[in-house]
Amino acid sequence: MPFFLLQNCKTSKELIQLHTLLIKTSLIKEKHAFGRLLLSFASFDNLGTLDYAQKLFDTVDIPRNSFMYTTMIKAHVNCGKQAHAQMIKFPFEFGVHSWNSLLDFYGKVGEVGIVVRRVFDRIEGPDVVSWNCLINGYVKSGELDEARRVFDEMPERDVVSWTIMLVGYADAGFLSEASCLFDEMPKRNLVSWSALIKGYIQIGFYSKALELFKEMQVAKVKMDEVIVTTLLTACARLGALDQGRWLHMYIDKHGIKVDAHLSTGLIDMYSKCGRIDMAWKIFQETEDKKVFVWSSMIGGLAMHSFGEKAIELFTKMIECGIEPSEITYINILAACTHSDDHEPMMTTMAEKPGHLVKIWKSTAHC
Repeated sequence: MPFFLLQNCKTSKELIQLHTLLIKTSLIKEKHAFGRLLLSFASFDNLGTLDYAQKLFDTVDIPRNSFMYTTMIKAHVNCGKQAHAQMIKFPFEFGVHSWNSLLDFYGKVGEVGIVVRRVFDRIEGPDVVSWNCLINGYVKSGELDEARRVFDEMPERDVVSWTIMLVGYADAGFLSEASCLFDEMPKRNLVSWSALIKGYIQIGFYSKALELFKEMQVAKVKMDEVIVTTLLTACARLGALDQGRWLHMYIDKHGIKVDAHLSTGLIDMYSKCGRIDMAWKIFQETEDKKVFVWSSMIGGLAMHSFGEKAIELFTKMIECGIEPSEITYINILAACTHSDDHEPMMTTMAEKPGHLVKIWKSTAHC
């Protein structure tokens, strides 16, 4: 790779010519070469080359590494800061929408809190979007007290304002505050319901989560795959088969796409509610069997003392080229130890010494 050519490129046109050369020589598929090219485009201080770099990043058919991600993040941050400098220099040439876009940008790149406050303070006549960006900045930086102070002093609020504050409390585990805010909300959306339900599940209040689920049904709130997956967790923990089956029917009735995560939720729910037959049916119907789908089914079989079947499934998983996770190994170990025929099971696993070593390592800290 003639890296000296990259160092000698003075214009974006020269870089594009070098890009063409790398494509013709197939060097574009080499991670180091592509990374250096991406960095060169991203280092130019103009939007044109940044857009080009973004297209390169989006269309590359090689695995992206941390260097590539860091390059793009830094490039966008630098470009955002240049725009910020121009807006400070000529503040009256930019309207509130431009300032809101800058606030949103800083929130997305992780520069929140005091940075967002400084931008906000320069806005002439901030609107509700401006205030929401400010609250969101404080929430993301973990400054919930400051976020609540700003929320309370807002001249007007919309459903987004309430939801940002609610999500902040719920994610931080302050469910009492989140619940009070939820009760006071003049209007609720799916995000509001989802945040509170997820919050209760995270602290183990599964019954409360299902109570909210019933309220959602009364309020006729349309659910998506994310909230359904979350609710299935509560059903699994409580052994609430009726609610779990209702959710399954809801999925079918409303045509919700069953991805790997939702499949795992259904398998886990049916397994823990005693319907291993339904769990197996879901597993067989799942097209995108990621490692956690296999692990969940193996765990379900282990739970019901189908040790031999669990090991057969584990073997098939290996044959399909799926790399087991730590959870997989823990579940297969459970299949061996909880089976009535656990000694023959361990003998079978002993024929796969490499896997036994991994099982031992994954459970050594337990």
